[in-house]
Amino acid sequence: MLSFENDYSEGAHSRILKRLVSTDLQQVTGYGNDPFCEEARIRIRQAIGVPDADIYFLSGGTQTNQVVIDTMLKPYEGVIAAETGHVSVHEAGAIEYSGHKVLTVPMHNGGKVNPMEVKNLIEDFYLEGLDRQIRKTDENPSVGLLLCASKNDEVVEYTMSRTLSPMMMAQYQLQLPDKNILRKKLQELANLPEIEETTGGSDNA
Repeated sequence: MLSFENDYSEGAHSRILKRLVSTDLQQVTGYGNDPFCEEARIRIRQAIGVPDADIYFLSGGTQTNQVVIDTMLKPYEGVIAAETGHVSVHEAGAIEYSGHKVLTVPMHNGGKVNPMEVKNLIEDFYLEGLDRQIRKTDENPSVGLLLCASKNDEVVEYTMSRTLSPMMMAQYQLQLPDKNILRKKLQELANLPEIEETTGGSDNA
C-alpha cells in the first residue's frame, strides 16, 4: 500500500541508503553546491527537456512549500487546501508563519476538494475580504483564480454558471512551453514586429 500522508513516516529506500553509505566519507561542499546536486541538475534538465533551466534544491518538502507559497502569493493571499491536506495538517505552522492563511475545505474521495465548496469559500470569504480590505475604490471587483493540474470543461461550466462574482479557472502545465511559442504569443498580443533570436554580436551594434 502506498501512503502519501507525509514523507517521513518511514526510512529511505534500501537503494538510497546503500548509495549514501558508498559516498559517506567523500568530503564535498555544502548541500546545493556539491557535485551530487550538480549531477542531479543535469539529469533533471535532461528529463524535462530544458537544458538551460535554473534548478535549486531545498532541504525538505516543508521548506520547499513554504518558500514557493511565500514567493508566489501576495502578502494578503492564502492557500486553499482540503482539511486533511499536508499543508493544512502538517505544515500549517510553516505556511502561516509567513502570513499566508491556510484556508480549508472538506475532503472528498480520498483527498479531493469539491469545486462548489471552493467557489463558496472564494466568494463568501476570500473575495469579500479582499474587496473590503484591499481593493481600491477605482478598481474593479476582485477576480478568483483557481489553477488545476487538470480540468473538465463541463464541470467548470455547471459549477460556475450561476456565480455572480468574476472567477477564472485554468489548467496549468507541468513544463513551460517552448520559448519560440511564448515569443510568438507575446508578439500576437502586443502586435510587435518579429523578434529575431540573437546568438552573438551584431554588426550594427
